Amino acid sequence: MSLLKLGFGLVLLLLSLNSIPSESAVSSIDLGSEWIKVAVVNLKPGQTPISIAINEMSKRKTPALVAFQSGTRLLGEEALGIAARYPDKVYSHLRDMLGKSYEKVKGFLEAMYLPYDVMKDSRGAVAFRVEDGDEGGNVGLYSVEELLGMILGFAGDLAEFHSKVVVKDAVVGVPAYFGQAERRGLVQAAQLAGINVLALINEHSGAALQYGIDKDFSNGSRYVVFYDMGASSTYAALVYFSAYNAKEFGKTVSVNQFQEAVDPKKKYLTEKLHCGHSSYIKSVIVVACSDLNRVICVRCSSPLSYDSLNVKDVRWDPELGGQTMESRLVEYFADEFNKQVGNGVDVRKFPKAMAKLKKQVKRTKEILSANTVAPISVESLYDDRDFRSTITREKFEELCADLWDRSLVPLKEVLKHSGLDLDELYAVELIGGATRVPKLQAKLQEFLGKNELDKHLDADEAVVLGSSLHAANLSDGIKLNRKLGMVDGSSYGLVVELDGPDLLKDESTRQLLVPRMRKLPSKMFRSIIHTKDFEVSLSYEPDLLPPGVTSPVFAQYSVSGLADASEKYSSRNLSSPIKANLHLSLSRSGILSLDRADAVIEISEWVEVPKKNLTVENTTTTSPNITLETDTKNTTEESDEKLNSDGVTDNTSINVTEEPSTTEPITEKKLKRRTFRVPLKIVEKTVGPGMPLSEEYLAQAKRKLEELNEKDAERRRTAELKNTLEGYIYSTKEKLETTEEFEKISTDDERKSFIEKLDEVQEWLYTDGEDATAKEFQERLDSLKAFGDPIFFRYKELSARPTAIELARKYIGELQQIVQGWETKKPWLPKDRVDEVVSDADKLKSWLDEKEAEQKKASGFSTPVLTSEEIYSKVLNLQDKVASVNRIPKPKPKIEKPKKNKTETSGDNTDSADSTSGETPEKGKQTTDSDGSAEEKINPEGSADEKANPEPEVHDEL
Repeated sequence: MSLLKLGFGLVLLLLSLNSIPSESAVSSIDLGSEWIKVAVVNLKPGQTPISIAINEMSKRKTPALVAFQSGTRLLGEEALGIAARYPDKVYSHLRDMLGKSYEKVKGFLEAMYLPYDVMKDSRGAVAFRVEDGDEGGNVGLYSVEELLGMILGFAGDLAEFHSKVVVKDAVVGVPAYFGQAERRGLVQAAQLAGINVLALINEHSGAALQYGIDKDFSNGSRYVVFYDMGASSTYAALVYFSAYNAKEFGKTVSVNQFQEAVDPKKKYLTEKLHCGHSSYIKSVIVVACSDLNRVICVRCSSPLSYDSLNVKDVRWDPELGGQTMESRLVEYFADEFNKQVGNGVDVRKFPKAMAKLKKQVKRTKEILSANTVAPISVESLYDDRDFRSTITREKFEELCADLWDRSLVPLKEVLKHSGLDLDELYAVELIGGATRVPKLQAKLQEFLGKNELDKHLDADEAVVLGSSLHAANLSDGIKLNRKLGMVDGSSYGLVVELDGPDLLKDESTRQLLVPRMRKLPSKMFRSIIHTKDFEVSLSYEPDLLPPGVTSPVFAQYSVSGLADASEKYSSRNLSSPIKANLHLSLSRSGILSLDRADAVIEISEWVEVPKKNLTVENTTTTSPNITLETDTKNTTEESDEKLNSDGVTDNTSINVTEEPSTTEPITEKKLKRRTFRVPLKIVEKTVGPGMPLSEEYLAQAKRKLEELNEKDAERRRTAELKNTLEGYIYSTKEKLETTEEFEKISTDDERKSFIEKLDEVQEWLYTDGEDATAKEFQERLDSLKAFGDPIFFRYKELSARPTAIELARKYIGELQQIVQGWETKKPWLPKDRVDEVVSDADKLKSWLDEKEAEQKKASGFSTPVLTSEEIYSKVLNLQDKVASVNRIPKPKPKIEKPKKNKTETSGDNTDSADSTSGETPEKGKQTTDSDGSAEEKINPEGSADEKANPEPEVHDEL
């Protein structure tokens, strides 16, 4: 896939995340044919920022299976547990059926020996008949999207259980060959599961992110091929890693990026400018056209200096994978078993037998990856006959002889279309479980001329971990320390075609809208001169179609309202022909859609406006008043304003008047142009297997899934309560029968009666209670605890009470030392508070002596008079009071305030000139400043003492 620069922050391999404090989390899901992997980006303190979510079996990958057995839905490992016994009720390979026709899926199921009960739905796609388990034998119908939604919902549950927070946003990895129908179907499946898809990411892009996140490309770019052979498909992707400069917080930093492209005629995305503004490459406008001069620097409009950039590509084989090799082994062993049995028996006709054989063949193939000989053993394969055999690696390679050369085709094609030589490749990274096959690795080594292949990524987890980096970037509130730019693009060339009355079939009605590897996301615009309603179809370029697709058309729309708008405005003075504008978008998930359409009508009208440069009689007026009058005439349609050649808005007039003037205003006629945009109605008319589910169907399907989720939750609660009840019975009986201390706190009759009740419930548990509800299990457990809790309480107090008494007496003794320490070290503590503590300690000691004596007299079979909880409660209350007294701070020393020289004022307020320091003046008051200096206060008449105290009183400073 092609890639345009989306600079986004990504984290180092072991990831440090910077973000606002939050408990938000996002996830990534690698949805494979057989397995599903989930990674979580979690900001919760104490957890790894990015980690793999494990399932209930503590495994890092989960079977992509959903099953229905006796009205119960099973997912993941639970479904795998019954796959061999009920192959017709365990649904697998759902990803490969998405968007396919009924005939295509039917052939696939027969080839895989999957005996599902299917039918054709109204779209021409496949629907699965599933027994709901009711006594009436009702059958429910489920689409592929619904079953896939169950698996995605289970993946979401794994993410939430792992992160301990709600996780609704996710990035989902998909194969590059997924077409529009598959992508739209997958998004709808996620919608049913309650998952908000941030983006669908191509698997090789996820792997490329994981590869490049911990590497520095500022010193040199590199070409890397990602070769992936999974369970059902194989692809080779050529990715170019480089670095570009960008501004961040006012500084120029180097940002890594990887990109892909496929059109050898369009070589763009460079690293240098003629003008030298290399730090502004992030702002470069890239125009995908042959006119390279239109690619400019936004700072100074200089053209770009193009470095040599070879075209990159991704090629695939959607029907070559690990299960293709397993199919060869299945056919080989089926023939061998048929020979052993004879009598014309063909084991292929028996689904259960084939399910058992396929399960063992998978293990045999895994053994052959590490050994030259592998055994196979299937008990009771058919008609109580066991099957045992062996196979050598050499024989296995012979059975798959045609597959080895075929496995090199994607790699050869990607090199051919890119124009690269093998020695220009920096690395060929292997991912996918099937790449562990020794013969495949040998063929790759031979083709590449290498002794060792590159295996720096985890073959199983590279895609999901890289996708989690993309999810972190797209999520709000998560900021990653490390930046790695990514450019993703469309796997297919997409065409738009218009059809309707008076529309000719030419280049104007059929155009290449999205060249292969066009950047994601993108917005597009198309305009056509027309006056009647028409239809829009979106299709693939005919030279490359998605697997299983026979018709290139994947979406159809009817656009109406144009004829009505044309009729309404046709009588007006049209300045240009009526046209229709189409607005389309290619989403980040690679889904093309027609977002809106509108009719554009331009009308020219003569209107009277005030004439410019008017001559007025009175020229002695001050500056004129200039008023802008805008035409605010309401119309039923949205109106756009355009500018004249002189820059003045068409529907704006300028009126110049002078207040003293009495001259009538002079007007003139002016041609005014107005533009109306009329929204057109769009109705999707897509038909066929790729047709999306309707809103009504989605709402109904979501209700069905919610009911199943509630049943699953109730089933899990029932199982937990059943296990709890069973565990309580076994542990209680064991304690009553083996622990001698129970004889001290319960009578023989009491224990005997309790054991009888336990036996009674245990018998019910394995007979009538086998299918009991959660409520019934809870009631039985509560009834047993009501009888047993008093016994276990007395048993607990038998050891807990002496311990509590010992601790309490020890603390009382320590408290005496604490009080003595207060007298010497904290003499400022209030005596009444200290006496209160001593009094409470004495009361506690007396209460403890009294209650302990009563307890010794009481029978061990009765309710305890003194409990450990009471003791701890009183001790804690005393400790709190001691702590509050101990926290009383030492009082601060008292500070002596400066004394003021007070003077008295006589009744007649006259000055006393002969006042001395030894006498008390009778006039104006004297005050002392904070620094000890004295000043005279002015009396009401304005006179003041002129003689101040020459030696002010000195005070110490604290």
